[in-house]
Amino acid sequence: MSSVPVNNLDPGSQPGTLPAWRRNARPYLLVLPAIALTIGILYPFLLGASYAFQNYRANRPDATRWVGFENFQDIFTDPEFFQSMLITAEFAIAATAIEALLGVGVALLLARSSLLSRGLERLLIVPLMIAPVIAAIIWRLMMLPTVGVLNYLLSPFGIQPEWTGSPGWAFFSIVLVDVWTYTPFVALLVLAGLRSLPRAPFEAAAVEGAGF
Repeated sequence: MSSVPVNNLDPGSQPGTLPAWRRNARPYLLVLPAIALTIGILYPFLLGASYAFQNYRANRPDATRWVGFENFQDIFTDPEFFQSMLITAEFAIAATAIEALLGVGVALLLARSSLLSRGLERLLIVPLMIAPVIAAIIWRLMMLPTVGVLNYLLSPFGIQPEWTGSPGWAFFSIVLVDVWTYTPFVALLVLAGLRSLPRAPFEAAAVEGAGF
């Protein structure tokens, strides 16, 4: 009685193995979500790029016409455009610097394993769970000059800031909101990096008498 060698059997016929067509289709199925995400990103980008060369208006889409580089010419000859770019650069530098310093400081404080640090780690996630639009609305209500809670808390000290009433205070306010929102993100990133470091150098330094 002859027997067929196991090596000569069709892998697709073995128990527990997938058919050949399913194995061949698996890479394409795994790529489909990435393709869908790419299309979802590229379509609005290309649509916005095409609108940049048109005089498109949402209330009158039928009157849209091609204007070429006229929109860009209007922007780069407007002094308010360069002023807005300067303010945006100042905001980016100020917010990033403060978030980096505070994030590293908070991460260093939480690097010690204790019950308090583990509890504060959970609280750090709270600002990240709030959508930026919702956070802006909450802070706007808190900064109202009449019924806002911030002015109420600062009134015993004789401080009544004009949170959005002047350019200087408005700039400070948006930096404050951004720092409150994204400092926990920086802190969690730095904390993850600190905890991924090897422990041997720290233990050797502790043996030599080094402090925190």
